[in-house]
Amino acid sequence: MGYEQAARDAGVDLDVPLLRAGNFDTVAQVGDVLYVSGSIALAPGGGGITHIGHLGGDLDLETGQASARGAAAAILASVHQHLGGLDRVKRVVRLTGYVASDPGFNDQPKVINGASDLMIEVFGPAGRHARSAIGVAELPLGASVEVEAIFEINPTQLPDNNDNEGNPTEMADHVTSVSTITLEGAKLAADVALSTARDHDLGVCVAVVNATGNLVLVHRMDGVVEIALENAIAKANAALTFKRDTGALSDYFQKDHSLGPPMTSRPHILAVEGGEPLRTSDGTVVGALGISGAKHAEDVVCSKAAAEAFAAAT
Repeated sequence: MGYEQAARDAGVDLDVPLLRAGNFDTVAQVGDVLYVSGSIALAPGGGGITHIGHLGGDLDLETGQASARGAAAAILASVHQHLGGLDRVKRVVRLTGYVASDPGFNDQPKVINGASDLMIEVFGPAGRHARSAIGVAELPLGASVEVEAIFEINPTQLPDNNDNEGNPTEMADHVTSVSTITLEGAKLAADVALSTARDHDLGVCVAVVNATGNLVLVHRMDGVVEIALENAIAKANAALTFKRDTGALSDYFQKDHSLGPPMTSRPHILAVEGGEPLRTSDGTVVGALGISGAKHAEDVVCSKAAAEAFAAAT
């Protein structure tokens, strides 16, 4: 049984929308090493966080361990969405766990066992790792536990993207690799958005991010104000974070989702029409696109045309 199946059998939602609350990457890859940003336990479907509070105060040890396990699950989702799977993982190198602790609480290592146990449950001997467990006064968003990780991965051979240059139908095999949009895929989507804008005599900015939130491509048409480019990037980030078009987010956050207002008011995330997740034909989200500069309804025309063309080509 592969690592990915082991994670799913352990109850990990590898496709959960990940929270990014700042100008950073969820995963940074240097060679064959992945550095995963601090992660917290996410509510089912990614609509918020769980286990808010402090150990030694309003939360007991068992709840803290569940929070640590949830943070580790979010880490696995980040790795899965960065690599397109977990089976390239060679080993877990290190975990660093932070526990929101009341004065006098000193069982941080027992809390972080919740994260360590999940890694060993999924990866077996390759899941054993070096570790630190640290008590802190507060964590972002009121989380009780935050965990960051380092992984070693096996190398992979990526396709030569020059083979079919310039032909979108022949480009399909090269548009994505390891479930993350490539520059060729970003150009395909952006070209459709810009062509649609010209057909409707619109001026827009286009931004495309990949599956881990890295900016892949931006384009500002002549005469479009610079702030529109920032908005396009923020729409793309929002569409990627929540894996839905940004026009649907306002209605979504009017329901019982406590993180809605603070998340949508953060810089780099904008829940306004014109952002679309970029999905392959099988529904996998490999990036997102944001359009800004025209009226909201006109931005949507461009963004939806780009997303539909991308899906058709992949």
